[in-house]
Amino acid sequence: MILKPYIPWGTILFYAGIIYTQEKFNIAESINKFSIDLLHATASHANDVTNIALSPFTIWTLLSIIAEGSYDSTADQLNKALRQPQNKNSVRDTYQRLGSSLGMKSDGAEFETSTGIFPSEEYKIKEKFRSVIKQFYNSSIQSMNYNDANSAASTINKYVSSATKNRIPNLINPHDVVNAKLFLTTTMYFKGQWQVPFNQTATRPADFFNENKNKIGTVDMMYQSYPYPYGRLDKLKAFALELPYGFDDQFSMLILLPRGAQTTQNILNALKGESITDILALLNRNHQKFDDNINVSLPKFKITSDFNMDTPLYEMGIKDMFDSQRANLLGIFNHYVYVSRIIQKAEIEVDEEGTVATAAGGAVILNRIPPPNFLANRPFLYFIVHKTSGTVIFAGRVSNPQTLR
Repeated sequence: MILKPYIPWGTILFYAGIIYTQEKFNIAESINKFSIDLLHATASHANDVTNIALSPFTIWTLLSIIAEGSYDSTADQLNKALRQPQNKNSVRDTYQRLGSSLGMKSDGAEFETSTGIFPSEEYKIKEKFRSVIKQFYNSSIQSMNYNDANSAASTINKYVSSATKNRIPNLINPHDVVNAKLFLTTTMYFKGQWQVPFNQTATRPADFFNENKNKIGTVDMMYQSYPYPYGRLDKLKAFALELPYGFDDQFSMLILLPRGAQTTQNILNALKGESITDILALLNRNHQKFDDNINVSLPKFKITSDFNMDTPLYEMGIKDMFDSQRANLLGIFNHYVYVSRIIQKAEIEVDEEGTVATAAGGAVILNRIPPPNFLANRPFLYFIVHKTSGTVIFAGRVSNPQTLR
C-alpha cells in the first residue's frame, strides 16, 4: 500500500554560546509547551480561515542550536522560551536520546530529521560550538560563499529537497542569503499509515462550518467506525480523539475538536496550562475501560504553509536574537552577528490511507450508548505525536475548507 505523505517540511533560520550545569530536564514537556506557544502565536496573527501546518519540533531544534552559541540576555530569552536550563549538558544528552528514539524503525510510520549548518567562508565557527552541534545535534557543516548568492541558495535548496524527499524543493531564494554569515536549517519528514485506514468508498462531500456555525464550504469527509481512544476534556471544552499510525504504538495524531461555543484559539490558551502527554495518557486509560466504536468523520486535507516566524517568536520573548545591536552570539563566531529571520515551510496531507508531513485532567468519557459521533465539520486542532517519548513533532489547525485540496 502506498503511504500518503503525512508531512515533509523544512525549517530555516539564518544569519546569526555554549553554557553548562546538569539539571533534570524533561525534553518532551519542553518541546510540547514550546509547540503550543508557537502554534498559539502563529494562529493569533493568521486570520480565522487560514489553515496552518507547523513543525515546532524543527524550530525548537534550530533555536536550541543557536542557544548553544548565545550569551547574556540573548541566552536568557532563548532558554525561557524553549523551557531549557542554563546548563546545556542535560539538554544535549536528552536530545541525543530523543533523536535515537525518533529514528527507531517503526511498523507503518517513517520519521527522519536533519540539521544543516552553512557558515560563510569568511568566518570560522568556534571549535567548541562546532564540536557540540556535530556530536549532540548530528549536524552537517558546509562552508558557503555567500558572495555568490545563486550558488549558495542552490546548494541549500538541494540539501533541503533531499532531506524532505523532494517535497520542499525550494526553501529559499538567492536574495534570502545575500550578505549572510550563517544559514541553519532543520528538516523533518514524516510518513504514516493509519492503523485502521478509512474506507475510500465511504468518503462523501459534506458541509463545513466556521466557529459561528455558518456554512463556509464543503469538504471530502472520510468516515470510520472503530474503538479509538476518545474523550471529553472539560477544562479545554473540547472533544479529543487519537488516531494511531502503524502497529507498534509509536506515532499517532491527536485531534482536539471544540464543543459548544469554544474556539480553537481558546483551546490553545487553555492548553498552556495542560499537558499533551497527560491528555494522551488519559485517553489511553479511558480506552482501556471503554472499547465501543467511535463514529469518526474527518475531512481529507492537504495544507502547505510558508511562515516568517520572527513575529511569533518575538512575541514569545525571543527578541535580542533579532536585534543587530543587542544579539550576543559570540559562542558561534568571534564576531557580532544576529539572526535576520526564521523561515518555516511545512506541508501535511491526510487521506484515507494515512498522513505525510515534512513535520489535562478533568476528562469525562461520554456515554457510549449509542456510540459517540466525532464529527470534524468545523475548525479543529491536530498534533502528530511520537508516543514513545511523548513529543509533538507536528501541529496545526484546519479552518478553511476552500484550501484543503
